[in-house]
Formats: sequence, structure tokens, C-alpha cells
Amino acid sequence: MENTDQSAEKSSLEFELIELKPDSYKHLELDNLVGELQRLIKNAAVEKIGKHVSQIKRVFDNKLKELQDKEKAVFLANGGNEIDFYFQTRSAKDFQELYREYRQKKEAFRVNFERQIQENLKTKQTIIEEIKSLISAEENINTTFSHFRELQNKWRTTGPVPKTENESLWA
Repeated sequence: MENTDQSAEKSSLEFELIELKPDSYKHLELDNLVGELQRLIKNAAVEKIGKHVSQIKRVFDNKLKELQDKEKAVFLANGGNEIDFYFQTRSAKDFQELYREYRQKKEAFRVNFERQIQENLKTKQTIIEEIKSLISAEENINTTFSHFRELQNKWRTTGPVPKTENESLWA
């Protein structure tokens, strides 16, 4: 009984993106930016978080550059040689891994979307051929009209097609 209560509570919690403003993430530190990126990747649809991810990346890169410049100044002030300076944080490494994961998910979404619109194109072309065959069919007008309505509904429920093919479909 307790498991069903927990699963119902978990499913009722929806992930919502914050309203994006130019300074939405500027107040966060490096580790918090990594955590926010991870939260977005794990909980939100990849096609909806692009602007958030790019803003997080921009803020992260700026803060990392500031930190790197400070560390470099300290290194040089202590008599270090500029060529010998190396700076890498755990946050930067984690961020790079998460950003790579985001890009992979985004690419997988794009490939899947392209495949889906090609399938939709084939479906709509098949529907067009079936409509053409209705014209020459020697059926009862009620049967033909009923079949046309079914094809019309199937057309409406089929998703988008490639933009380059959309005009030729309607022609």
C-alpha cells in the first residue's frame, strides 16, 4: 500500500522549467551550475531546455574563466612561469561530461525526429493514393464518404512532415 502512495506522489510531481531571464543563473556558483545542468538533463525533455543549457554554459564559462584568471594571477605572483600554469577543477570536468551527455541526447532526439517525419511523409503519401483510388471506386456513396472520413482523420492524426515536402503534399 505504501508503494502505491509513493508512486502516485512521484507521478503527480511534474518538472517545471523556471522562467528564463537574462540573469536566471548568474547567482549560482560553479558546483550549483553543474547541479542545475544535471537536474535539467535528468528531468526535462531535451528539446525544451536548449535556452536554459546555453545560458548555464555561458555563465559557467564566465565564472570558470574568472576563477582561472585569479588562480593564474596568484600562480604568477608566487613566481610561477606562465607556460607551467595548469588549471582544472572537478566542477569543470563534471560540467563537460554533462554537457556532452546533453549534446548526445539532443542529437538522438534530432535523429529520431527526422526518422519520424519521414515516416509521416510516407503515411500521408499512402493516404493521398487511397483518396485517389476512392475517385475511381464503384462503391455506394455512403461507403465512399465513410472511407474518406477515415482517411481524413488518419491524415489529421499523422504528425508533421519535412517542410520541403509539405507544399508538394498539399498540391
